[in-house]
Amino acid sequence: MQLIPITVEGKVDEDFDELVGDWIEKSASPRSGKSRRLTYLQKLLGIENRYVKEIRYQLLHRTASALILAERFNAYSAVMLVHSFSQSDEHFDDYLDFLDLLDAEGGDNPDSVAIAGNKNGIDLYLAWVRGEERFLRK
Repeated sequence: MQLIPITVEGKVDEDFDELVGDWIEKSASPRSGKSRRLTYLQKLLGIENRYVKEIRYQLLHRTASALILAERFNAYSAVMLVHSFSQSDEHFDDYLDFLDLLDAEGGDNPDSVAIAGNKNGIDLYLAWVRGEERFLRK
């Protein structure tokens, strides 16, 4: 048996927070630490020197969290899962852009898994799964 940490980003129709470019610009001060944090996230995800300004910040952060948890618990794999209750797969295009950035294989359709390769000794997987519409009703 193997431990596999999973971080979950739950959504209905809202986006994945700001674009990284907008997130950085909101506090351009070097004292904000945002540039240092972004550099750390890029290194952790193995995307140094990649253009990330058009990527949604929340996808970077949640995926990095999965890797950090895996490292903390000495796990060999990690999963970042988007649990979307959008019946039209709202913002799936942002997710696909993120998969492209990571050079992930697969995951081109909802309810499928993408393989993003090995990141510092941890196999990284991403998935977009659809929640059932009945859970949106009160």
